[in-house]
Amino acid sequence: MAPAGAATRQRTPEGGPYDEARLAELALIERMGQRTWLGRTADGTPVAGRWLCRSSGQAGAAVDLAQRAAELSTVVVPALVPVLGSVRRDGAFWLVSELDRGVSLRRLLQVARLAPAQATVIAAGLFAAVDALHAAGHVHGRLHSGNVHVGPGAEVRLVDWGATAIEGSAGTDGRRTDARRAVDLAAAALVVAHLRRAAGRAGGRDDGTRADLLAALERAAAASGLAARGAGRAAEDLEAALGGPDDRTAAKRVLAEVVAAVPRSRQGWPGTVPPAARKPTRRRRVRRAIRTLWSPARKVALALVVLAAVLGTDALLLGDQVRRNLGALARPDPTADQRAAAAGAAALDRPPAPLPDLSLATPPIAAVDVRMLDRCRPGSACMVLVQVRVLRQSTPLEVAWTFRIIDRCGGAEVDLPGSAALVPAGADRVIRLTSVPMPPWRAAEVVAVTTEPVPVAARPLPLAGGDGSC
Repeated sequence: MAPAGAATRQRTPEGGPYDEARLAELALIERMGQRTWLGRTADGTPVAGRWLCRSSGQAGAAVDLAQRAAELSTVVVPALVPVLGSVRRDGAFWLVSELDRGVSLRRLLQVARLAPAQATVIAAGLFAAVDALHAAGHVHGRLHSGNVHVGPGAEVRLVDWGATAIEGSAGTDGRRTDARRAVDLAAAALVVAHLRRAAGRAGGRDDGTRADLLAALERAAAASGLAARGAGRAAEDLEAALGGPDDRTAAKRVLAEVVAAVPRSRQGWPGTVPPAARKPTRRRRVRRAIRTLWSPARKVALALVVLAAVLGTDALLLGDQVRRNLGALARPDPTADQRAAAAGAAALDRPPAPLPDLSLATPPIAAVDVRMLDRCRPGSACMVLVQVRVLRQSTPLEVAWTFRIIDRCGGAEVDLPGSAALVPAGADRVIRLTSVPMPPWRAAEVVAVTTEPVPVAARPLPLAGGDGSC
């Protein structure tokens, strides 16, 4: 696909003139980054195209961008990836640069272990490249490990430096330029700090040379000292730390071998048409919306399926028990069974069980209720639900209770341990389910008695599983 558009007249990567037709017939092949595409000119030369901005309807802005690109194409510095020219297509502005054959420092740090010597070579090359960029009258503005490339011969070059100069002019204000240069130096120091940490984690003999190189990297990463010395002096100091010419050559040779062994990764950005040329259609918008909603919808659907499976299993295995418990909890008058049992006891001419000599309500406790969740047989452990209602408090209130089992036939009494709970501030009740071992009495009643904060007794609750006869 050969786009049509205006192009500036620039030079080829080999240094010859780059005519309009060759740049205007730039074909974008595949996406290499978020805004960077691999391209190919009419004569088959691979280049990198960076999508900068839309310029449709802004003829003056487009001319200004093209003029800046023309100025950048005159910068010929070995440490900078050359800018070849600019192209306008489909209302967008593209900056065309030489395709760098190296590996980004970010990729190198991800897959390789750099020894201190190789990290020092990269740091020295980075500072030298920044110094050359500033000497050419430009600043980078977005320096990070992703746009620092290490070539097959261990040379270090900066990419995307022209994109910043195109998108935001450095201006003629000397103070602004100095401030942006200081930002570049601070960013370079941060990259060197990452190199220092990576080299410190790498293995190797802990000899004096290794320690000296790590110390040199640490000094170079100090942004305050770097601002005073400058990038050129920092590069010289790191070169000196490597030793003589033979040592520097050996370190660069090892670094070149490491770069050659790094596998080239495909970024995996979708699509083969640049974003400026892709016209949104109804079908594409629908597909994009479906992809956006599918991930959260899938998680919600999975959660609903798991919840339904859990509830179904509970209903299948514990359905009867759950229904009995819910019926007991929903019973409007928890003393109805007590009155019925008292009436049956009167019919049998038995005296009612004596209540403990305690109040049924004493602030801050308003009442204590006791009920059985299921039929309880004498001599077995029964599930007893205790509800302690309290007056609302501004601070948490701790309540505790015990159980008193009363024999309605013989009058015997047994005290059993209960439980304790903390009523949160502002709450008016606490509910606990406790297993209580019942004595083997045919007619018995259960009474809950609070011990903290004040003693209050619940109304006696007859056992539902006995026959009530003595």
